[in-house]
Amino acid sequence: MKTADLKKVSEAIAGKISVEKIYCLSHTDNNTFHLIILIPASCGTKFTELEPFVRMATNSNKQITYTFYQTGEIRAALRKGNLLFHLACIEPNLLYDKQDSPGLPQSKAENLLDWKSEANAQFKDGIAKATAFLEGANFYNDKNEAGLTVFMLHQFIELTFRALELALLAKEKKTHSITLHQELVTPLLPQLGVLFPADTSEEKEILKTLNNAYSAVRYEQNHQVNEAFIPAIFDRAHPLQKRAETIISELNTLLDIKIKEAETLEKELLIGDQGSKEIPTDSTLPPGNEPIKATLYVSPEELEAISTEIRYFFLNNPDHTVKENLWLLFRGYTYYTSQSGGSGELGGMLLFYEQLLDVVELFAKLSLFKFPPETGNNFV
Repeated sequence: MKTADLKKVSEAIAGKISVEKIYCLSHTDNNTFHLIILIPASCGTKFTELEPFVRMATNSNKQITYTFYQTGEIRAALRKGNLLFHLACIEPNLLYDKQDSPGLPQSKAENLLDWKSEANAQFKDGIAKATAFLEGANFYNDKNEAGLTVFMLHQFIELTFRALELALLAKEKKTHSITLHQELVTPLLPQLGVLFPADTSEEKEILKTLNNAYSAVRYEQNHQVNEAFIPAIFDRAHPLQKRAETIISELNTLLDIKIKEAETLEKELLIGDQGSKEIPTDSTLPPGNEPIKATLYVSPEELEAISTEIRYFFLNNPDHTVKENLWLLFRGYTYYTSQSGGSGELGGMLLFYEQLLDVVELFAKLSLFKFPPETGNNFV
């Protein structure tokens, strides 16, 4: 499908249900498209009740899959280091963007670098544990211990999925069900969904054998498994390991690009990094211009850091969104005060609220300001 066709589908979805943004992941290896549909918190409809409208908009096209997320859920995941969403929810993948919808959080290069390092460490540790179980599976298979062989294979597969989940999503699904692990990652990583497809009676039995292995070996006496399935499970285990390593390798490549982009953005956000003049110290101030406090004078580096933080705040929280949130807080305070009999304080709080709006506007303007090179950052 072409991008224009996918945008028409997204607009059709947005015409039927409340949507903030729709991103699309294109999977060229199997020619499928996964829509990440962001639903605002104000939508009180259950996701399951929204699905028929999406199926209508997509005409039940099997090439198109989708997942609903609350916008707040995505924002929280991005701030916690969900690297898959950092790579998926980007401008080139954006098919639909509701008017006046605030952008998603943009992370600093140093945060992305830390998350990348942590993801690789977690994956390395998880895969090491998983590989030990694969070795155990080979050991028990040589001894014709079918039950323990399948148990070891189950643990290898589960821990490999969980290592990927921790690295990519910054969280793991705490379940022993291979089916649930596969359902979690397949929409975003379809190359893993073909390992245990459950599309035939035999495949369903293989998956059932795996899912039962964890509890059966531990709690059932004389647990029996179909030994004919063991070679097939081994055949899936080795590709899973290789695909997991390939996914992490590709993740690192994409993250390196995103980190460089973030570093470039941060350099553009820095102000007055050239031609800055020396800020006067107390000893060189003209008579009568001594500062009340020495801390009123900041170095160019400190001013750049402060300005960058302000810019990032408004990049992630547009001023109109800040004002809306302040209004919600003030409205909640008004209700609380009226219920507790303290209505006499409302006048002062209203004045504070109005002044705070003025401060937000000033900071929003400051976030757009750039120092000309010849002036430097000589703010006092």
